[in-house]
Amino acid sequence: MDIGIQLPTIGFGSDASFVLEIAQAVDRLGYHSVWTSDHVALSADRSSVYPYQESTTELFMTAGLDWLDPIAVMGFVAGCTTRVRIGVGALVVPYRNPVVLANMLASLDVLSNGRIILGAGVGWMDEEFPVGVPRQERGART
Repeated sequence: MDIGIQLPTIGFGSDASFVLEIAQAVDRLGYHSVWTSDHVALSADRSSVYPYQESTTELFMTAGLDWLDPIAVMGFVAGCTTRVRIGVGALVVPYRNPVVLANMLASLDVLSNGRIILGAGVGWMDEEFPVGVPRQERGART
């Protein structure tokens, strides 16, 4: 069994020193992986229902919280660790240009010596899709 740790990249603790401390400890202690996640525009007026649990009232995704960019976090962690795998679960692919994203992820994988893990998703929160990608095209783009 492989065990990974979710990095503190949302809200409290989502600063460089704490992410660095956790990532290096996980690397040193022999865990398999560290993980980050992805959202680009949380809305205070969210009406979308999270499809993977009954109640969304307990969701920690509140507008106004810091939510670090997963690709930036992965690059940061790759540069300060040597062994641990670095994953994102799930990167909402349709928010980004697919060719540029592929280049960024391939570059990260090379620079990290093959330690990148990609969990790809299509997104579920309607309020995030005004980033310029039609929501109905999200599956095809992913």
